Amino acid sequence: MLKCNIRSELARRHLIDFTIYTKPDYKVNWHHALLAKYLDLFALEKIKNLMVFMPPQHGKSELTSRRTPAFILGKNPDKIIVGSSYSSDLAISFNRAVQRIIDTPEYAEIFPETKINSQNVVTNAKGSYLRNAHIFEVIGRKGSYKSVGVGSALTGNPADIGIIDDPVKDAVEAKSAIVQQRNWEWYNDVFLTRLHNRSQKLLTMTRWDENDLAGKILKAEPNDWTVLTLPAIKETNDNPEDPREIGEALWEEQHSKEKILKVRNQSKRTFMSLYQQKPRQVASGGEFFFNFNYKHHIGKVNFIPDKPIHLSFDFNSKPYMTMLLIQLIKKDIGFEIRVFKEYCFKHPKNSTQALCEAFKSNYEDLRPDVYYYGDAMGEKRIEGKGDEKRFDDVRKFLKPLLSEYSKRTMGYNLSIIKRKEFMNNLLANRPETASPDNPVSYNSLLVDESCTELIADFENLLEDKDGEKWKQQVADPDNPQIKYEKHGHTSDSLEYFLSYIFKEDILKPKR
Repeated sequence: MLKCNIRSELARRHLIDFTIYTKPDYKVNWHHALLAKYLDLFALEKIKNLMVFMPPQHGKSELTSRRTPAFILGKNPDKIIVGSSYSSDLAISFNRAVQRIIDTPEYAEIFPETKINSQNVVTNAKGSYLRNAHIFEVIGRKGSYKSVGVGSALTGNPADIGIIDDPVKDAVEAKSAIVQQRNWEWYNDVFLTRLHNRSQKLLTMTRWDENDLAGKILKAEPNDWTVLTLPAIKETNDNPEDPREIGEALWEEQHSKEKILKVRNQSKRTFMSLYQQKPRQVASGGEFFFNFNYKHHIGKVNFIPDKPIHLSFDFNSKPYMTMLLIQLIKKDIGFEIRVFKEYCFKHPKNSTQALCEAFKSNYEDLRPDVYYYGDAMGEKRIEGKGDEKRFDDVRKFLKPLLSEYSKRTMGYNLSIIKRKEFMNNLLANRPETASPDNPVSYNSLLVDESCTELIADFENLLEDKDGEKWKQQVADPDNPQIKYEKHGHTSDSLEYFLSYIFKEDILKPKR
């Protein structure tokens, strides 16, 4: 009996003990205990507004949306709580779960003063305490719990606690600017209007997009929230409350590292957003170069006179042709890829000759060893010029600088998906992530800060629904009648060079 009394007393004080007492089969991992600690502080009003970001199926809703409302109503039966989710059905399921918890004999032992009607009561016309799928009231007290779908009306008395659990249904909704704005307007026009000065807010979700509801709230109310973020795989030691070693999974027993890495291999975007809680702004998919980091990849890159220059071309009739100047520096393991200059000539000056002449005017006197690479389209005949090809032009205009073996081109371009995967792996490489078992991980990329078109590609290029480059059509500022592709061609130049140098690594099948 004493043991039982001790357990019930602990359950009155701490959410994790309450959860174990009312759900004996509950499996506790360290991250559940940490989340419960934050929810204890929320229940005690020591945290006013709390956001919880965790991967799917890691137990956040069980604690935040089922156990916490029952726990708070037990500690304070006068609290008025509103719970919401992306659909009324899901919100109702949380409501029913809370009711079932309160109905248990274990709950009655822990919190004997908190009781709800034993029968289903749809209206209170006869003065009965309500209990239905949408709302229940605490008998003899002021407290209640009401559920509503995000986007729906929310009427009645002001709420003391507002809970939002997963405000979007899926990736399609999450990436929709219309849905993002709709949810934001609902939050401001409906949800917030039911709260008062002392009200608390609890938001829990997996992140999908930079502009999802959590992202918009944090931009508007950056100092109002306590945020607990637990990624599926630990990447840094920024959170002292996370006891894992870097690289360990959040809940290995239930969702192994091997399983999570399969998600990463299939979709890095899904891995980074849903599992690592690091979403990016997206349009029909996501950012193409999602591992680009200005701090790591951009700097001052000087030309090294005694090293060969690698020229890589992207040939287009519109809007411009591009050429990158690159040097490769051999390290103990791997290469440093140094992009030190770019040339981008817009239509109608975008000729192969213009690019070559620009290069010669700056580097011909230095007599460097020169190699050239580029778009496989350069091997096709130029329309209206007989048998001439773009690469023939390169050789013609740079002939004094080129050796017999300077041409390094392929008869076809590697797939955009393969190139994207390699580029993002390259951009992700850091000294701390390099591995002797994977020499490619020792390669690194550094781009000179003057290469503004390439940097713009890295920062802004989006992907389409198939994961390929979305080369957005925009109007030429000098001639609005002309449409051109804003981003993508300069990065193509870099990818053509890398496709030749690292072809075997790019095409290597996944293990």
